[in-house]
Amino acid sequence: MNATDLAQARKQPAPPPDADSAAELPHTDSAAGQSVAGLLRPYLRSFAALVVLQVTGAVAGLAPLLAVVELGRTLLSPGPVDHGHVRMVVIAGAVGLFVRLLFTAASSGIGHLLDNHVQLTFRRQLAAQLGRVPLGWLSQRRTGELAKVVGEDVSAVHPFIAHTPGELVSAFVVPLVSLIYLFTIDWRLTLITLIPVVLAVALVPLMMTPARLREQEEFDAAMGRISSSVVEFVQGISVVKAFGRSGRAHRRFRTATDEFVGIFRRWVHGLSRIAAGM
Repeated sequence: MNATDLAQARKQPAPPPDADSAAELPHTDSAAGQSVAGLLRPYLRSFAALVVLQVTGAVAGLAPLLAVVELGRTLLSPGPVDHGHVRMVVIAGAVGLFVRLLFTAASSGIGHLLDNHVQLTFRRQLAAQLGRVPLGWLSQRRTGELAKVVGEDVSAVHPFIAHTPGELVSAFVVPLVSLIYLFTIDWRLTLITLIPVVLAVALVPLMMTPARLREQEEFDAAMGRISSSVVEFVQGISVVKAFGRSGRAHRRFRTATDEFVGIFRRWVHGLSRIAAGM
């Protein structure tokens, strides 16, 4: 179950009593994409400002490194040292470092403010949808599942909004500017440095196989079952104290954790096989 399922629940008939908690709710990728696009559309200008600040900070962050290179050339060149040039290079590197810290901090601050606004809007929309879904749909769901959707699943967008735009910009801008500079120095050595990057890109499809995606879905479902069992166990503590059936009370939690451990072991084993194949 995910947030898109909640958004479409009021349009769907109530599930039969024996249906699984999430599998019977249809959803489409296009509907999910439209929901996310509509949610983020009011913040496009803020995202653009975030990207511009991050680009400026990333490029300015290269200034100290280039200053070190220029200092090496100046100090190792034959003849007397040009002290004025050395001072200018040091000042330029220090200014670049300051600009990087300032602009990246501003970009990070805007990203976290955006994340707070988007999560608040998303949770309000989910709460409004939950207020309109049929009671029969709610009766087939556990409290832990709904808490996971409104709490954990919404919080999971934090890296996507607050960190991913800036990190993606840095991941592309810094290598691109560095490669341009390196090509101006020696294009042959630059091509040699690209060999590990090409190998890493070639191995990415191995992590996106259908088997790996199924394991990720199982992992997420197991986490949802653990959350549901914890909520049920906590809510039933008073009953356990009154009737003393502690052995059966936490059985569902132990079963969910055992299933999670098994899925986690298979996931780690799959990663180890990929690493061994490298």
